[in-house]
Amino acid sequence: EVNQADNSDLPLVVRKNLRDNEEAKNQALARIEAALGQRYTFEMDVVAQYKVLAASDRADYKEQIGEIIFGNYGYLNGLANKLESLAQDDMVKEAINDAASSHQITFKFDKDCSSYNETKFINKVMTMTTTPGYFWTNV
Repeated sequence: EVNQADNSDLPLVVRKNLRDNEEAKNQALARIEAALGQRYTFEMDVVAQYKVLAASDRADYKEQIGEIIFGNYGYLNGLANKLESLAQDDMVKEAINDAASSHQITFKFDKDCSSYNETKFINKVMTMTTTPGYFWTNV
């Protein structure tokens, strides 16, 4: 869940962008469920991630955070594409489900991300990461 009730601190244009990309988020999650055979949820502290982005040299993207994370060419859709490919192998599918046994997916900025973006398993949560400087780069 993207804590819609807790987003009142965000500008209206950002809240609208998140709302407008809710369907794309749900479609990507449905594809992930079909690929992995488990229902996954998406949870993110969007206010915290927005603040990190707004303070970065990529602040020009802050009003599009919903589109960039959830949209057809965004991070979650890219993850769904990759998981559909990887989950063709039942052993890989099992390993992914074991590593993300919480069946949660999140996105966060990580200054220690060593590439354009990475997916890590942190405390049993599948975590998409990037540095603010690489946000919306080679998704």
